[in-house]
Amino acid sequence: FRSPSTHVEMMLMLNATLGLRDEDFLLSAESSMEKPWESRSATREALKRGSGTSPRAPPPPTTVEELLKLYFSTETIDDYACDECHERCRCDKVSGFRTTPNCLATYIDRQPQYNQLFGKLNRVVTFSETLDLRPFCVEPGSDEIYRLYAVVCHLDVAGSTFFGHYVCYVRDDRERWWLLDDESVRPVGWDAVRRVNPYMLFYARARPHLVFRAAPARPREGE
Repeated sequence: FRSPSTHVEMMLMLNATLGLRDEDFLLSAESSMEKPWESRSATREALKRGSGTSPRAPPPPTTVEELLKLYFSTETIDDYACDECHERCRCDKVSGFRTTPNCLATYIDRQPQYNQLFGKLNRVVTFSETLDLRPFCVEPGSDEIYRLYAVVCHLDVAGSTFFGHYVCYVRDDRERWWLLDDESVRPVGWDAVRRVNPYMLFYARARPHLVFRAAPARPREGE
């Protein structure tokens, strides 16, 4: 991947629980999580089922755009202390991008909210090859379209963060996708990439902004 800015400039943590109802939490919490590390037979059985197939009831799917919408949703504060007049009042807290980066990383936090040790919320989060940040900008510009260039996935065992394996899908400058799995590197199609359940998503601005930085002053001789 080549860009005027090749390093991640901003990262957002989007909680996978955003938008879930209380009933969804109860369904996920009522089912007991297996412990595949307690015996070899349980581990083999869990590996046969694969990632995201724990016996817990799966919560409804969502999208990256929907998580961003909920992340930047307006929050009402009933007892807000004004910094200028120091009066208590009710106000709406509005958030959004003031400036957008060339490279953006999003981390999908899959830690359940029902205090289950090593538990993982395998909620399906769908995504596309492009992401439009204009709805989430305070003052949207004309170059707020981003393209996906990498996806990190956690292949868990029986819905646990205690066991598992990380793999990465990367798009090269010829628009080809590759699966990086330890020492194994093999080509894959976009149809296979879009079906994975992401842990991290990496986006790059389609038209990167050039950022000019002044070079640091060189010390004079004798200083």
